[in-house]
Amino acid sequence: MKTDDLHAASNAYLACRGDVTSMREISEYDKLLNAEYDKIFVYSERNKSITLKPWSYVIELNRIPTPEALLDWVWHLSEKNWMTTAYIRELIERVYKIKGWTRKSF
Repeated sequence: MKTDDLHAASNAYLACRGDVTSMREISEYDKLLNAEYDKIFVYSERNKSITLKPWSYVIELNRIPTPEALLDWVWHLSEKNWMTTAYIRELIERVYKIKGWTRKSF
């Protein structure tokens, strides 16, 4: 499994700052980041939904039948003052994984 670009960018930034000195530390950082995202993006298999826990914001996945529909959600969520680009990217990755969609290369 490849490291996602957000993690890679964060790792590169930390490495440049000198805060990360080994691959082991980078791996630990990735685990911490994933654990934080797991607290934020809570998937319910039963309800087929993702809840953005800190904001109690529920997205029913039946409302996202296609990648194009996901783009509409990205547009909508980007207008929220609590949404960040990192959270949007994580949401996209999680929806793609849950739906079994594959990303096209650009």
